[in-house]
Amino acid sequence: ERLVSEHNYCFECNWTDQTCGGPDGAAALEAAANRGFLDFARARGNVLLEHVGHAVELADFAYRDDPFAWHARDARRRVSPIEARRHREGPSNRADLAAAKRLLATRFVVGLTSRFEESLRRFAHVFAGRELPASVLERPEASSHTVHADDPRFVKLDALSAATRKELHRAVALDLKLYAFAEQLFDSRVPSSEAWPPPPCGGN
Repeated sequence: ERLVSEHNYCFECNWTDQTCGGPDGAAALEAAANRGFLDFARARGNVLLEHVGHAVELADFAYRDDPFAWHARDARRRVSPIEARRHREGPSNRADLAAAKRLLATRFVVGLTSRFEESLRRFAHVFAGRELPASVLERPEASSHTVHADDPRFVKLDALSAATRKELHRAVALDLKLYAFAEQLFDSRVPSSEAWPPPPCGGN
């Protein structure tokens, strides 16, 4: 589901967002998507694990000897530091998955796009110590991630064949395991609003 959303979003924003960079830049990832959704998924690989399971180094910000900040580079060809690390050390493996799980369990506040409003409320409690104002969820930005224009290039999850789904699961197997672990963490932490601590003294 995440890959489908990401694929459709990249077509919608014309591959200009940094999310659409891919391991070899946006132009290469778009070419993979134009060949088919499965090629797009294989090019992206276990991108969640790449983000959570590793630390980047200074060299990764100057990938291919480019001395400029990566955000300032050609949006069609730039490679993010996270993807530069993947080029340098290779794709993530099961050991990296174990490390990422430890990090999620001990260092992160977990949120899920599929449970977006609940995640926002949790973030408000953790970072601000108070309830999330209702006005935040009423803003257009709060639901923009679920609203997409219709486009013939878009992929629909329920339209994928069983064989394609099987190949997709193989391409992002470690990401699926990491996401399942994140869901477990989400469900195990503060299951109801009554369990949250009160706001700090003096808070409004």
